[in-house]
Amino acid sequence: MMPPNNFKTQPYQERLAKHLVSADEAVPRDMSSMIYEGGVSIDGRLSIYRHNVVGGLEDVILKRFPSLVPLVGKEFAQAMARAYIYEYPPETGNLNDYAANYPDFVRAFKPAQEILFLADVAHIENNEHRAYYAEFVSPLTINNLAEYAGGLEEGDILLDLHPATQLMVSDYPALDIRNYAQKDDETAQAPQVVGDLQHFYCTARQDMRVSTYEITHEEYIFLERVSELKQLNRALQETINMTKNFDFTKTWQNFLKYQIFIVKNEKAGTNEKNSK
Repeated sequence: MMPPNNFKTQPYQERLAKHLVSADEAVPRDMSSMIYEGGVSIDGRLSIYRHNVVGGLEDVILKRFPSLVPLVGKEFAQAMARAYIYEYPPETGNLNDYAANYPDFVRAFKPAQEILFLADVAHIENNEHRAYYAEFVSPLTINNLAEYAGGLEEGDILLDLHPATQLMVSDYPALDIRNYAQKDDETAQAPQVVGDLQHFYCTARQDMRVSTYEITHEEYIFLERVSELKQLNRALQETINMTKNFDFTKTWQNFLKYQIFIVKNEKAGTNEKNSK
């Protein structure tokens, strides 16, 4: 039976797409009338599609967060990914944007509530994914430092964090746990998971290589101040006022090496050339 001339397929296509990533496998009756069985039951036919769609999204999540399988086991990690897919199906066709809130989901996932560090490990891996795909803007480095000598000497150069730079704080040694999870050495000693000490992390992209570093509390405050105030001398002064042991020289050298900053402008003149 042919559909009427004014029949619109888009509503059914949208419903079918939502059904394929729904936890409810029962096919609505009005939808089943639109599907040709062709020797295969409608439930069986859609089950194949569901398996392919959900399985593909599951692979995206497990590859995005590779440390979760070694930490909780493949079966648990797959179940957690599927629960996320059913609750948060993709809204766009760009899978690079998918699962951006997965660390928050992991933190709220009841079966994982006792694994207190798991969400922070996922947060690190999500930051690294974001850093890799961040906008390409030329960073401030040791090689181009001389171009901004005037503003640096007077301290009024305007800086910002590079779009690839990501900051986070954890109550657990999340980076050590992540690195341990990715080791093939079965004799490697597991890090002590103690939740009474804060750890500060900075993810940065050097050319196309993304790395996460553990930084000091003072360095974290400095980066926050730069991000909020933009002006180097004000950020430095506030960091000194808020901390006791801030080594600016060492911090500055390390951050230039990590390619953490971009120059917004130097005094009144906007520097456009470095964003091209």
